[in-house]
Amino acid sequence: MSLPTHPYLKWCSPSFVRSQDGGQRPCKLRQGVREYIPPNEAMSTASQDDWLPETQELFLKLEAEKGWTQMKRTDADHQTLDHTFTRIRTAKGQAFHFAIFLYEGERKLRGLCQFSDETNGLLRGWVHAGAIATMHDSTTAVLATNMGTKLAFTAYIHINFMRPIPVRSPILMEAKIEKMEGKKMFLTSSLKSLDETTVYSDCRALWIDAASSKL
Repeated sequence: MSLPTHPYLKWCSPSFVRSQDGGQRPCKLRQGVREYIPPNEAMSTASQDDWLPETQELFLKLEAEKGWTQMKRTDADHQTLDHTFTRIRTAKGQAFHFAIFLYEGERKLRGLCQFSDETNGLLRGWVHAGAIATMHDSTTAVLATNMGTKLAFTAYIHINFMRPIPVRSPILMEAKIEKMEGKKMFLTSSLKSLDETTVYSDCRALWIDAASSKL
């Protein structure tokens, strides 16, 4: 009986596997991950507080489009929100560098993000799953508290990790309020490549209106 396959399984192999003679040999899959890390010359010398050219292009596009309102930008509003987890800074700069835009007419959100070196997972060069989950929680939070209610908390967040995200690469973020039932807000979100051909992860989230709930 064959084991079920998942895109993430090939990235999560051990460093060594047992050979037929009982010894150990290097795992080709783990070696492949290291070789696959895409070189990014633009980010090798750029500050973590700077946008990549591709990210800057998307930012200017969203900024210019009618109907989209900028709500968050880590390099502009950090002084008032630097107590939050997503505003962690190191000597290299911002750990999570992102900007978020809302489209009020359709209760949806678009944004862009660059994960810094501090968000590495076990395999260097790939973003930690916890950092990915943080951005899903953040995008749905901005949407829930700006288009649903002023104060809300996460009831659950279910995330599908479909492709590893390279550290310090441009990421497109999207979120949408699917429906509202009383004090409940049901949302979806996704992290994609800028050309939208690759979905790295998506999520379903439930947020609760804190004003009408007992904490």
